[in-house]
Amino acid sequence: MNDPSGFTSLTVWKRYNDFKKLHFELEQIHRQLYLPGKFPDFPKGHTFNRFEYQVIEERKQAAVSLLQFVGNHVQLFTAKIFNKFFEV
Repeated sequence: MNDPSGFTSLTVWKRYNDFKKLHFELEQIHRQLYLPGKFPDFPKGHTFNRFEYQVIEERKQAAVSLLQFVGNHVQLFTAKIFNKFFEV
């Protein structure tokens, strides 16, 4: 698929570390290809307090920002690592 807007809804269960790994690998691709825009930051992990509302919300917003950023760069949303992330 060459256009991420073709999806209307997709539910995938992933852990924070899965997103953290995806973020790292996509950031490497972004750097290597000299793509425009500042790659979004991702929050550091919390060993304690990870179930607190504020921590969960921060992680959620970071994941949404990452996905929105990736959706604006065809080289990222067609990357093998990104597509594999959504395999069931």
